[in-house]
Amino acid sequence: MRESLAPGVWGVVATPFQGSTLDVDLDSLSQLVEHYEEIGATGLTVLGVFGEAAALTADERRLVLETAVECTGLPLVVGVTALATRSWRPRPPPASALPPSWCRRTRRGRTWS
Repeated sequence: MRESLAPGVWGVVATPFQGSTLDVDLDSLSQLVEHYEEIGATGLTVLGVFGEAAALTADERRLVLETAVECTGLPLVVGVTALATRSWRPRPPPASALPPSWCRRTRRGRTWS
């Protein structure tokens, strides 16, 4: 059975960072997720649009996702972007799978820059 996404405005959540070490700012992430719910977003997209997910460790991606799930009851579309295929693990749908930024399509197939 295929589930369709609910119509409406979906919030696109940018992962916030803090300090010179660029740690994931979970407090700001919580506030951002709660803000989207308060203003009436239909659902949220996390780890899938701005490209920061590919630079996060698996543990950091897990923390971002757990924080989003704990802070809202909205449906989530979660990106599974990674810089290598070995780190990818299948997750339940819906998911957004984008090619790495250095992958281009040519007439003969993919080119890796």
